[in-house]
Amino acid sequence: MEVAGPASSGEITKATYDGAPPAIHPLAQSPLLAHLFKLEQEHVVAQTEVQWRLL
Repeated sequence: MEVAGPASSGEITKATYDGAPPAIHPLAQSPLLAHLFKLEQEHVVAQTEVQWRLL
């Protein structure tokens, strides 16, 4: 998986589940967002408009 710099949750999902059928990407995005929100509370990532970035 490689996402360099800020990326949308859709881009992160696509990179994370690269080998999986694209049909599951919408289902996989929900738990990914839950993890991103947790990491945001821990000050590991930040959301800027529609993108996420590491702190």
